Amino acid sequence: MAADKFLTIAITTPVPAPNEGARLTSLLRDGRADRVHLRYPGVDAATVRRVLEAIPVGLYPRLSLHDAVELTTEFPGVGVHLNARNQEAAKALDLTGRTVSRSCHTLGEVMADTTSDYVFLSPIFDSISKEGYRSAFALTDKALREALKQRHVVALGGVTPDKFAELEEAGFVGAAMLGHFRAPRPMLQFVTHAPNAAATIEQARGAIAGGCRWVQVRMKSTPAVRVAMVLEALAPLCRDKGVTLIVDDHVELACMPGVDGVHLGQTDMPVSEAREILGPDKIIGLTVNTMEQAKGVGSTTAADYLGVGPWRFTATKQRLAPVLGAYGIAAIIRQVRAGGYSAPIVVIGGVTADDVRPILSLDPTGNTGVAVSGAIAAAANRVAATQEILKQLYKNE
Repeated sequence: MAADKFLTIAITTPVPAPNEGARLTSLLRDGRADRVHLRYPGVDAATVRRVLEAIPVGLYPRLSLHDAVELTTEFPGVGVHLNARNQEAAKALDLTGRTVSRSCHTLGEVMADTTSDYVFLSPIFDSISKEGYRSAFALTDKALREALKQRHVVALGGVTPDKFAELEEAGFVGAAMLGHFRAPRPMLQFVTHAPNAAATIEQARGAIAGGCRWVQVRMKSTPAVRVAMVLEALAPLCRDKGVTLIVDDHVELACMPGVDGVHLGQTDMPVSEAREILGPDKIIGLTVNTMEQAKGVGSTTAADYLGVGPWRFTATKQRLAPVLGAYGIAAIIRQVRAGGYSAPIVVIGGVTADDVRPILSLDPTGNTGVAVSGAIAAAANRVAATQEILKQLYKNE
């Protein structure tokens, strides 16, 4: 395991939720987690298999199984976390090329492990999820710091994002968390709106510099070859900053290296056809403007997220659909959630920083964010405008 990036690892709750696969996919795709450990003690292998089947194949190398480890023979790239429950089953597996980890509770155990890619060491802080599970280590302890220099160690127990800096300074290569990942994190998607390629690139760079980690390149009426040039220019920056890069309309351009997917309107290529072309690993977003369109969205919908709107009138969208407002968007969200759609929803159309909190309140699942164009694209300071929207999104964190 590379130690040049501080890793964030999510550990699942003991029992899979009905939408577990979609939830874990969202964790990995929106950057909340670098890896996910599937820990389901007592859960049968068939249930764990269904969770894995709901996750895109391209994300398998970022998963580790604590239970039903025999399933690694069916799912290429999935790693194994060794524990008392799976020791015997793991002995029969060929773990070559897979990420292997284990849990440790003493420095002696850490130093004795010479084969794992990384180990968990716990409890570093007082546990959030286990009452009475108290910290057993001091970050200033010399013996601990010496061990961290020699082994790849991930901190576990009471870890929250505000502790990342001190953990990294002490020498940990990452942090594993359970409680912090239980609720979906709202998201910001920036949608470009510029007269030419150069201005589009400049807008995207400003949003990224402000902390946005999801950019949609929308260049209506622009030849595909010029859109491709913009994507080629932005792809290295997005890859370096961990930014999801998608393109509006152009399914063929979503196949380009460094492009993560496509956003489709109701009059564009059907999502099912786009999925056949792009495969399971590319992101596909779908616009929903009416209750009638919402009725067709359910648990089997192939779109990875929905763009619902417009929230209010916006001059950045040609042929704007009828404005929905809070009442109309809330009705659509209720409809698609009742139909079993659990993936993210972003509300779009004239959204400003002041709208963020009211919008988040419309979806009780918490798996909702905003897609913003003009409020960032037309801002005198795009970095500051982006930061203000993110501040509102994460106000209670």
